[in-house]
Amino acid sequence: MKVLVVDSGGRGHAIAWQFMNDPNVQEVICTPGNAGIAREIRCEHARTNEEILDLAERERVDLVFIGPESPLTNGIVDLFFSQGIPVVGPFRRASVLEGSKAYTKRLCYEMGVPVADFEVFDDYRKAKDYVELVKYPVVVKADGLAQGKGSIVCSDVRDAHQAIDQLMVEQVFGEAGRTVVIEKRLFGREISFFVFTDGEAIVPMPVAQDYKR
Repeated sequence: MKVLVVDSGGRGHAIAWQFMNDPNVQEVICTPGNAGIAREIRCEHARTNEEILDLAERERVDLVFIGPESPLTNGIVDLFFSQGIPVVGPFRRASVLEGSKAYTKRLCYEMGVPVADFEVFDDYRKAKDYVELVKYPVVVKADGLAQGKGSIVCSDVRDAHQAIDQLMVEQVFGEAGRTVVIEKRLFGREISFFVFTDGEAIVPMPVAQDYKR
């Protein structure tokens, strides 16, 4: 089996390494990769969905594994699926769970999944009015993808105003901050529980913990 891993970070390195150690896999290619990955795995430069598809077809890969959120929310899985190339990752419609914090929060609330108390704003003035009334600490989050940097912990109203200005007025993360989620800060250990699914069967992965500080 020949596998193409789409990623450029440590996650992609770990995934590619695992494929390399699978006896059923003869070759692994990574795109765009990084200097560390390139020390042991061939990396090719492809950035857009179309360039990645062209690479996969040219190399005649048997499986494509998508890591980053951005190509997923841009519909890369839909593109590969339409060409009949086996691919691991959610369709664009499902990727909105990662691409919009506001959508995911509302969905969880509607489905009875416990989440921190939150409000969603697309008007910075209303957001600033709201943070005048809340109990602190809170977290102000860019709704869209911000490379893991779009969440700002605020200890008081001054912090919250600055966060709103950065995300909504200055737009330091571009369109990702056009809408913000403001939620109560939770304390405790954060764990992630992932599963692989084809829409019918579910295969769980081990519980993981992300150390952000």
